[in-house]
Amino acid sequence: MLSNEEKQEIKTLKSECLIKKQPRPDADPVKLARLKSLIEKAKLPKEKPPKKAEPIYAFPTKSRCPRCKQTDTEATSTQGKWQYRRCTRAICRHAYQVEGTKI
Repeated sequence: MLSNEEKQEIKTLKSECLIKKQPRPDADPVKLARLKSLIEKAKLPKEKPPKKAEPIYAFPTKSRCPRCKQTDTEATSTQGKWQYRRCTRAICRHAYQVEGTKI
């Protein structure tokens, strides 16, 4: 990342040394080299901050159905800290959600 002074220096060097992105015939080679180094520095990729890690949740393997109180359940999907479960008993088939505990 360039500082404001370096950005200003690039502008002044461009006005002194370039005509339509081509070097002037009477331009100072030292200024041209400095301009080239500043432009290369500006093209370097910016450092990205590290991503924050998503928390990991644990869910109980056997949870009781709130309707029929049986443990015959299956997980249908997991989204974030919630796991969606369904009772597998033929007479119940109730769908509900279980909150996970953070590891």
